[in-house]
Amino acid sequence: QVKRFIELSVPTLLDKSVTFTACSVLLLAVSPIAFVLAMAPLPFMYRMSGRFNKENRNKHRKVGEHQQELERTVSNNINGLLTVKSYTAEQWEQNRLSDVCRDYELSYRKATTERYEYYGKLQFGVYLGISMPILYSSYNVYTKAISVEAFSGIAFLLPQMILSTQGIDQDYALYQGAANSAQRLEKMLRSEPEKIAGERLEPAKVRGEICFEDVSFRYNKNQHIQDIHGNFNDQTEDNELVLDNLSLTIPSGKITAFVGGTGSGKSTLVKLMLRFY
Repeated sequence: QVKRFIELSVPTLLDKSVTFTACSVLLLAVSPIAFVLAMAPLPFMYRMSGRFNKENRNKHRKVGEHQQELERTVSNNINGLLTVKSYTAEQWEQNRLSDVCRDYELSYRKATTERYEYYGKLQFGVYLGISMPILYSSYNVYTKAISVEAFSGIAFLLPQMILSTQGIDQDYALYQGAANSAQRLEKMLRSEPEKIAGERLEPAKVRGEICFEDVSFRYNKNQHIQDIHGNFNDQTEDNELVLDNLSLTIPSGKITAFVGGTGSGKSTLVKLMLRFY
């Protein structure tokens, strides 16, 4: 977020500021009254912007927090896939992810809706400030108070001022996201690690037995074969069975060891128990 704001918004904001300042100086030189009329809505827009910025800043902070929680949840589920499957927690994790997505969607929608409503009012104020000098200058041309050349200069400068204000809503949205992201980064960099002493847990009492009945298993290896045209195709190579009609029973409360050389199927057997295959 910070990188996007620096790369996309900072150069355009500088360009818009220079354009707006130059047009304002030229318009002030051509017709001071037209300049005053163009600037008349600014105090009301400034007051509205101050109230909106304070409220919307908190909403964007919530959006950033929910987005961070969503990314953390997805990352934890993917990296901890083996743990999730071991505890048969797929449905629980899916429900939790749905709740996090819903919270992010609601907060983002609320912040975005209010932002577009605000910028609709802001654009109305901008065009109101532009229309008043045009009407004033047109009347002065009709009464021959100003020349046609002066009116042409005013009509040329005012659209430039309008164009220099376009896209401010997007730049402001990027700024809000970057500001909240910077706050979270600063909070993370200043956080101290927590040292929590662990407690010894009593092993749970597990009753039951594990039975394998005529279990067979083989690995299929995908090979990337390049044809004469330079394209790669996946081909599946069937290997020999790692487990061939294996039957075993592990009684409850007993310790069973799997002993064998490399590739004899010890890890495969344990992973089959845990439903990894």
